[in-house]
Amino acid sequence: LCTGSHLAAFSQTLASSDAGGSVTALAGAAWTFGIKSMLFMRVIFTDDPVESISDLAAGTLLNSVSNWFAETSYSNTAINATITPLLTMPRTRDWYKTNDNYQALLTDARTTSRNAGFDPANYILDCVHFKSTFPGCSGRAYVGAKGTWRKSGTSGGGAGAEFGHNYGRWHANCGTAPGDTVTGPGRQLE
Repeated sequence: LCTGSHLAAFSQTLASSDAGGSVTALAGAAWTFGIKSMLFMRVIFTDDPVESISDLAAGTLLNSVSNWFAETSYSNTAINATITPLLTMPRTRDWYKTNDNYQALLTDARTTSRNAGFDPANYILDCVHFKSTFPGCSGRAYVGAKGTWRKSGTSGGGAGAEFGHNYGRWHANCGTAPGDTVTGPGRQLE
């Protein structure tokens, strides 16, 4: 998980799962094959009704990411996305920001989407796309499980990285040392 808040959200989801909620854990290597259906939930807030991404830009983004997955997997996987109309969240943008509650944002997006006729249970993956609300990284995702958060923007690389987490991939890293040497003191760099 990228940050402490990733860990907190994941822990909260696991606790919810134990209490009768649901986290869809994806099964092993077989999970990385085949077309993955995705619900792409575009959300706005009552106190900030500006869309984070247009329907057209979302389609372009998701097509680009799907093509990248197809190319790098030798056509073994791709994403088939359904893009929702704009969904108005039940809480204000300021509430999510003040409470730093990513999990509530995803849960509320899923509920609002279901109420609009797009049931997340019918999709293998889902993503909530929102205008920047939280400080820090531009996206979050469960590793090896359904659930992605994407802030404003149309970066295929950023979206692909988060969806890669859903596929079960972690961040890559390397060891760095001063003076372009492979020995000596250094640190791990994502």
